[in-house]
Amino acid sequence: MRRSDLVERVFTLKGKPFSFKKREMFRLIYDKPQRSSVYMMGRQMGKSTTLANEILIDALLIPWSNTLFVTPREKQTRTFSTDKLMPVIKYSPVFKALMMDSDSVSNVFDKSFANNSKCFLRYAYLSADSIRGISAHKVILDEVQDIIWDNVGIIDEVLSGSEPELRRRSYAGTPKTFNNTLNKLYQKSTKHEFIIKCQHCNKWNILGIENVGRTGVVCKKCSGILGPPFHGEWVATNSDPAAQRLFGVRLPQLLSPNVDWEEMLDKYNTYPTYQFHNEVLALPFDVGANPLSELDLRNACTQEANALPHTGAQNTGVLAMGVDWGHGEDSMGAAKGFLPTGYTVATLGRLMANGTYKIIWMKKYVGRESDPRKQVQEVAKLAKIHKVNIVGVDHGAGFYHNAELKDLVGETPMIEFNASGNVKEKMKWDPEVDDSKITFHRTRCMSEFIHEIKGQKVLFPKWDDFKPFCDDFTTVYIDFSRVGTMYYDHVLPDDAFHASMIGKMASVFYASYMRGG
Repeated sequence: MRRSDLVERVFTLKGKPFSFKKREMFRLIYDKPQRSSVYMMGRQMGKSTTLANEILIDALLIPWSNTLFVTPREKQTRTFSTDKLMPVIKYSPVFKALMMDSDSVSNVFDKSFANNSKCFLRYAYLSADSIRGISAHKVILDEVQDIIWDNVGIIDEVLSGSEPELRRRSYAGTPKTFNNTLNKLYQKSTKHEFIIKCQHCNKWNILGIENVGRTGVVCKKCSGILGPPFHGEWVATNSDPAAQRLFGVRLPQLLSPNVDWEEMLDKYNTYPTYQFHNEVLALPFDVGANPLSELDLRNACTQEANALPHTGAQNTGVLAMGVDWGHGEDSMGAAKGFLPTGYTVATLGRLMANGTYKIIWMKKYVGRESDPRKQVQEVAKLAKIHKVNIVGVDHGAGFYHNAELKDLVGETPMIEFNASGNVKEKMKWDPEVDDSKITFHRTRCMSEFIHEIKGQKVLFPKWDDFKPFCDDFTTVYIDFSRVGTMYYDHVLPDDAFHASMIGKMASVFYASYMRGG
């Protein structure tokens, strides 16, 4: 029996038996052979219903399995749990009889079933802290376009303790920019498109803005009506062998059997271009910008080599180390054949009396140096040899690294920097709660650091030495959430940017609060 057939037999939707009638094309989502998926969908195309069914069918078929479901915001997770997941459980008699007993748990963030399968529902926007400690066989990231790229790799690590044959991943959302998390995942997938054959001229159509006609979905070639019903088939448009492990599908609103064409034309005429592409066509559209150019970085370079200071050299100003942890080639993503989401980068910089922060040494740990134990040992050794005033480290991906490093650096002050989008202050330090941790406003601090680079208040080694780190800075781009909140994301690893910024923040903190005792 196909999984899609089982879904029809077991689940209900709004109190009625679930049916693929008029939505036969959706069966492939359930019946695909791949264990990992990315769903790029227009609004109101059944994404949440699909994910709810996916969670529960896996729970039914795989006893003792754990699924982790994540959205960017707490409200989104609550809404999914109460409005999408709970009604399927409550009003599906077959599922309820098979899977619910007196020991079952059914609250907003945790659910367990009679066969000991479980579902954890969490949220992670700028930080993945709420995910720590969870082990799962499957990860589902919904509205992944609003989850920072680095956090995708962090969340993925919850699968590291499960049996390889049980590991599953699903990423879903509505696209935004080309550089956005969802589109980056989709580009690594099979990129399945429902290709429709025109019954008038035999032209095969991949639906886009050219198919929006005055009276319905039309052929790009002859403008004849294509449907509904649509005569088409699924085709994988990415033939790269590495992409065949990740099933990808795009479902625009044009394929909906319930589309009201007057409403569609109203959207076409009134929505901004990017919004129509994103929410209706399920296509990315660039509206963002990269705030740092190569010219900005060249202008911020000195004539000095990228080199550690001589041992015993007299220190002036505040000497700080900044470390941004990454998994490099040891990450699960790299093991699956994807590019690593990040590398560990260590920097050594000096805050001068005039407020300029001068980075004198930078290192990216790649290849065999991806071993985190060796990284921690080297950072600690360098901090002691060069008698740095303070070590600043990334809290997000360095939970275990930091505990070991803190022991090794001894009396040298070490501060963990935790990025947040909710803290009111630019940087919040509460020594009565935790004197070794600072929570900082990610967007505000990144904006300030970018401004300082452009104004040459942050300086780098000579261009030839700095050039290998350039992409870590120019990859940063501006994006906006659905409610219009600006934030920064990146396409390539941006670890050198953050290691440099953490070093600068650590030096300023030391100068403000710790110098002189």
